[in-house]
Amino acid sequence: MFEIKNHVENVMDNMEEIAQNYYDLTVVNAVSKGSKLGSSFVINAIICALGFLFSFLPVSEPVIGLDKGWKAPCLDFL
Repeated sequence: MFEIKNHVENVMDNMEEIAQNYYDLTVVNAVSKGSKLGSSFVINAIICALGFLFSFLPVSEPVIGLDKGWKAPCLDFL
């Protein structure tokens, strides 16, 4: 009986610290998820921008996946 009473008193004494630690952990988790989302957005934006730029380059050498000497139809004037 006395063990349970002592345990409950210890928990009550540390309740503010427990709540503060739980809040801090929640904030850290939220910041971590936000930074992962932001970094994936930046990486995807860079990949899309590079893909967009390289899609308009004329190809005069054989490239893996493309026929020999293939040029984009919109770049016939080059």
